[in-house]
Amino acid sequence: MRKGVRCWLRLHLRFLFGGWSPEVCRRCGADVGLVWSAPNEMWNALVGSPNGIICVKCFDRLARTFGIILRWRPEVL
Repeated sequence: MRKGVRCWLRLHLRFLFGGWSPEVCRRCGADVGLVWSAPNEMWNALVGSPNGIICVKCFDRLARTFGIILRWRPEVL
């Protein structure tokens, strides 16, 4: 099954049987799970839009396709 179809199916099954959570990755359908941020310039360059929710794993995969290696660091908000 193609990746886009799996994501679509996961999101719709989650909505039907588990309720809808706004903190769901729009690329893979997984729960985001934690609060994180990226600089606006990097986000817009990788995601292509200032809007949306993407999990850390998908953002890291996007960055790697552009040759960017990310380093994550914890920060108290």
